[in-house]
Amino acid sequence: LSTGRYRDALEAYGAALRIAPELPRLHTQRARTALRLAGEPGMAAGPELDLARDHVERALARCPHLAEAHALMGWVEYR
Repeated sequence: LSTGRYRDALEAYGAALRIAPELPRLHTQRARTALRLAGEPGMAAGPELDLARDHVERALARCPHLAEAHALMGWVEYR
């Protein structure tokens, strides 16, 4: 996907979260999209990395055993 498409996806997940903020999988999907926008591993990242961290933490707060959230937190910490 192009950067514009990832931004569209980020907005779509944001809209879904306004409707159902309690769903941890929506948070992980928004975090994954933000990580894609942050760039490849090892590259400088901007506010997208902070957004990804925030949504991973929200997912883990709602579902502490969600493996996908733990894996994404590993990517956040790596970057």
